[in-house]
Amino acid sequence: MKTYNIRVRADYTGYYKVEAESLDDAEAMAQQCLFDEIRESLNLSKSATSNAINLLMNNKQIDYITRPGERKRYFKNTIASWRTSMEDAFEKLTVGADIFEEVLKQRPAETPEFNHSLREIIDFMRFVNEEMPKLYKKWQEERN
Repeated sequence: MKTYNIRVRADYTGYYKVEAESLDDAEAMAQQCLFDEIRESLNLSKSATSNAINLLMNNKQIDYITRPGERKRYFKNTIASWRTSMEDAFEKLTVGADIFEEVLKQRPAETPEFNHSLREIIDFMRFVNEEMPKLYKKWQEERN
């Protein structure tokens, strides 16, 4: 087994020795961080680190894996699945527009300015949902 020195730039300022079968494996392992590594690297308290990790996990910005025979969690970013994150965001936009639509139906007519602003928000949300797939397709075509 070879030892590779991998520079991890996202949150770390030092080098870590990683034992792996290949350079690809070494890079993947270097991108996985333990709780204490994150806490020490960012100079945070345990509570602040835990809160930040939970927030990032709830927002699906990080995930974790465990290794056989270990209880430790190795955290990793989920940037590779950004397309899924974008799709989730647009789904939430649709749900939000639907909720605002229901709110608008219940609004009193005596608040025309507010109702008009709410209608504009709904229309914009629906517009973005219609146009974004077209932009994404155009982006993909230009990349190929």
